Amino acid sequence: MENEGAYLTMIYDFEFIDDTYMMPVEEDGKTVLKALDQCGNGPYDENGRVRPEAVPYNKNHDRIYYEHPLKMMADSERMSLLSHKLVKELLKLKWNNLGKYVYYSASFVYLVFLLCFTTFLAMIPAPFNVRYGNGTMMDLMDDANATCSSAQDFHNAYINLFKTIVMCLAGAQIVKEIYQFYTRRWAYLSLENLLEIFIYTAAIMTMYDFSPCSEHSAIRLNWQWMLATLGTFLAWINLLLLIRKLPRFGIFVLMFVDVFKTFTRFALIFFLFITAFSITFFLMMQNRPEFSTIPMSIVKTLVMTIGEMEYNGIFHGTVDVHEESLFSKAIAFPVFFLFCVLMTILLMNLLVGLAVDDIKSVQEKAELKRLSMQVDLVLQVERSMSFWRKKFTRSRLSFYPNRITKWKRFRRLFGANQLDDYSDVYDQQAAEEESSGLKRELGMQRELINHLQTNVDYLYEKQVKFQDMLESIMEKLETISSDSRKMLANSSSAEAAQKLEKSSSAEAVPPASRDATHLLTTDQDFKMADDD
Repeated sequence: MENEGAYLTMIYDFEFIDDTYMMPVEEDGKTVLKALDQCGNGPYDENGRVRPEAVPYNKNHDRIYYEHPLKMMADSERMSLLSHKLVKELLKLKWNNLGKYVYYSASFVYLVFLLCFTTFLAMIPAPFNVRYGNGTMMDLMDDANATCSSAQDFHNAYINLFKTIVMCLAGAQIVKEIYQFYTRRWAYLSLENLLEIFIYTAAIMTMYDFSPCSEHSAIRLNWQWMLATLGTFLAWINLLLLIRKLPRFGIFVLMFVDVFKTFTRFALIFFLFITAFSITFFLMMQNRPEFSTIPMSIVKTLVMTIGEMEYNGIFHGTVDVHEESLFSKAIAFPVFFLFCVLMTILLMNLLVGLAVDDIKSVQEKAELKRLSMQVDLVLQVERSMSFWRKKFTRSRLSFYPNRITKWKRFRRLFGANQLDDYSDVYDQQAAEEESSGLKRELGMQRELINHLQTNVDYLYEKQVKFQDMLESIMEKLETISSDSRKMLANSSSAEAAQKLEKSSSAEAVPPASRDATHLLTTDQDFKMADDD
């Protein structure tokens, strides 16, 4: 953070979290990639732009995508890293420089294609819904060489316009998909890409007139109409997948996907219950059209599971009509009651409980999922537009939070204080208040440090005094111990001298004297005993 004049400047350095480019260096006749060249220059110049000679560290753009630091953070679910200010600013930079233009342009083109495709199919009738002779056009549209000069012509300017737009956009998209397959090879083969190829191919095959009758009346062949039906459904589902990449709406699509995955794990149990009841209903009521075959009985049982029981029609039908009669009432009522309890109450509520649990788990990680989707979106855009990556990549971003631009002033005239790209930017007054708050906080921290330093000095003085006291105590203890040793030595020498004197005097007296002395002592003892 720097001060430049009256503006506060915040500089973000992304060099270590956006490491796509390296410098080619000649060593032993070979070109190797290093962080710095012979002159010490990195892949970015002083303005933060990629140098012309810098190249990606790998030609495989999928590898760059999966090994990008942002992608690793998202895959590892490191919320503390993804929510860091530097990472968020890098995501915003990538989105604002390239991501939003590519994404919104591609979304707009696809939306135009989808609307034209759907409108074209809505403006022409189905072959089974057009009368021709004694039947319908469906009988004629199985033959690619059939002519129908007397059939009604449904061509008009709008149909021709929509047909042209769909053909052009679908052809351009197929060329783009072929280019992606050429650059990415087998990594291109994903479910989403295969779905897009099928949609565009189905659209072109639906628009093309394969028969003279289609060219005359604009009615599609039977197989074209079935292909168009499936293609339209998948095209709208693909729009849902396209919207999923936006974090604002993608979290709800993610909830749906998690609930669907849970249902697929539960589908075996669900299917076994459906099969058991559908076969039972087939055996009891196969005289009724909806239970006449096992497949139809399965469909009817599925419909009954969501609440469409038709109790009166099943149990109180017309007795005189064979198709409405019930011939096994004794077992039909218990089975129907069991079906109501197990399927409509227990099983459906179990599915609802599982769905609620999945939604709760997604909501608990909503912020992490949102940031992960942002990472995937910007990196996927860079991967698809790899030839523009170098032009829009930056290693530094200078940001002036308290600069009042004309756009800010214009928005404030209408009471709009929120910004589009940087929602956390504060104005000059807020910046001054924050800087003053930081100064107060720094002053308080400085006072705390001074107080801590005073306490440390006081404790140091006490420690020095205590150490001196211990040293004096140790000196006195040493003095006392030396005096004690001397006294012990003197007392032991005196005792030894006394013992020596006694032994020498005992040796100087004759044996007879010793006996007399002994006798004398004995007599004296007897006298003392008699006196007593």
